[in-house]
Amino acid sequence: MSGFHRMITYLYLYEQGQKGRNAGFAKIEKRDARCLAEIHMKNTGYSSPSLPVYFYVQKQGKLPGIPLGNMDLSRGSGDFKILLDAEDLLGSGYSLADVKGIFLPLSETTMFVSQWDDDPFLRERFVALKPEDAANGSAKPTHGGGKPEGGADGADGADDGTKRRSDGGRQAQSRTDSAGAAHSGAQRTDGAGAARSSGRQMPNGVGGADDGTKRRSDGGRQAQSRTDSAGAAH
Repeated sequence: MSGFHRMITYLYLYEQGQKGRNAGFAKIEKRDARCLAEIHMKNTGYSSPSLPVYFYVQKQGKLPGIPLGNMDLSRGSGDFKILLDAEDLLGSGYSLADVKGIFLPLSETTMFVSQWDDDPFLRERFVALKPEDAANGSAKPTHGGGKPEGGADGADGADDGTKRRSDGGRQAQSRTDSAGAAHSGAQRTDGAGAARSSGRQMPNGVGGADDGTKRRSDGGRQAQSRTDSAGAAH
């Protein structure tokens, strides 16, 4: 199927394994790698708020079903439409060329089926695939296996948080030590300055004492000179 292709297929009601009347039709359009599937049901005699819709294929005696979604079948009628990748139907690994028909189960004994070839549809051979299942019918690995990704990330996050707190503590301690050193240095500088200031004052005090002694000595010499002068005059 290449380029543009359109197919109209009819769905029939099956009850207790017996094929009944026509209950609707499906229109399948493929243009290059895009596939538009429409299903229209009318006067089926059944209602379902969430009727599963499947494409089914054949593989190793089984009929794997590709889940397309759900149809609201109200008062016997309903419509369904979906746009697909024709080369990989919803990540199943199957292409539109692999599809053998359409299956809509109402119950264990009642269903709507459209067959695209002469092979009969046997309900007991049907196996519903999950959307993420590969073409071999086995589930693809999920992130749930092994260590949960969220747990690993959470552990890493905790380690990072602990590291950041440790780094923050070291930075805070560094700032405290630096501030203490700076403050202590300032005190030491002030103390040294005070000591130097006291050292400067001490010579001034000594100098002051020397000046007083000198003045007293000069006064004594002057008094002695007056006494000598008086004695000489006498």
